[in-house]
Amino acid sequence: MNYRAIAFAAILGFSTPIIITTAINSPVIAAPKYSYPTGSFSNDTWNISLTYNNNTYRYKGLYIPKQTHIELVGAKASGNHERQVYTWVNNGLKYQVAWRLSDPDTIRV
Repeated sequence: MNYRAIAFAAILGFSTPIIITTAINSPVIAAPKYSYPTGSFSNDTWNISLTYNNNTYRYKGLYIPKQTHIELVGAKASGNHERQVYTWVNNGLKYQVAWRLSDPDTIRV
């Protein structure tokens, strides 16, 4: 009887499931650089809704005095962790939302 072959097979048999389990249960997920603030923000002039879904950042705006709407999809994120800026371009016009982590309930349009 070849004990070395049996020992090798036993070691291989026990270690393979552990390696596979570790690979499946320990995914590496990078922390997002931007927080993508979401929710509704409003004042006397604007009502802005921001959503992030399926890797797409969406802006819906209502200009209250004239009751006109705009919807923009696919912002470009810039800035840094403390002051984040999201920019949409529509027909050559830039729309920006600035947001600060230190003031999470306020956006600047």
